[in-house]
Amino acid sequence: MGLFETIRNRTGLMVIVIGGALFAFIMTEFLSSSSVLFSGDRDAIGYINGDKVSYIEFSKRMDHLREGNQQLANSSVAQISQAVWNQELNDRIIGALLDDLGFAVNESELMQAVAENPSIQEMEGFRDPNTGLFQMTLLKNALANLRDNKDQSTEATDQWINWINFENDVHQERLSNKFYAAVGAGLRMPASLFQYNANRNALQAVVDYAVA
Repeated sequence: MGLFETIRNRTGLMVIVIGGALFAFIMTEFLSSSSVLFSGDRDAIGYINGDKVSYIEFSKRMDHLREGNQQLANSSVAQISQAVWNQELNDRIIGALLDDLGFAVNESELMQAVAENPSIQEMEGFRDPNTGLFQMTLLKNALANLRDNKDQSTEATDQWINWINFENDVHQERLSNKFYAAVGAGLRMPASLFQYNANRNALQAVVDYAVA
């Protein structure tokens, strides 16, 4: 019961959104200018649990999402910004709970999660040419080669950075899955998680309203 008691006791989590700043951010993407619509801290697109969400970092995450997800490549700015904002919520609120409660993903778990990812499973370079089956050894060899040559060229460096970003995404997903599995085993949703979901839905509504 210690896990769920700790979660219940963290009912002080609050999410504060500066709707005007988020709207301004979306508009600047369309207008390609440094809008003067921001007030106060011009680098603050909003606040989550009292912590600033940086405009610059938010923009970088949007670019990363566009480049790393073909399904979102042709999505609108509003859709991508909402996806990134939801990711920020998960990282900062659920991420804080994961740290406090001691959830972790070790190296072998991470490698297994990477290997089970559909995009990795489907890559011909990681399949045995004779059987067509996925081979963990081929993946590990490719990663070792990528790491050892990351400083040889700009392209190699970019490939390594892209891999690290992908690995971080898989790591976060596995952590979240562990957390929600533990919560599910408790048979009911703790009050703080219920509030988190309510806040998240409200934030999505704010984004939808801002770009309507």
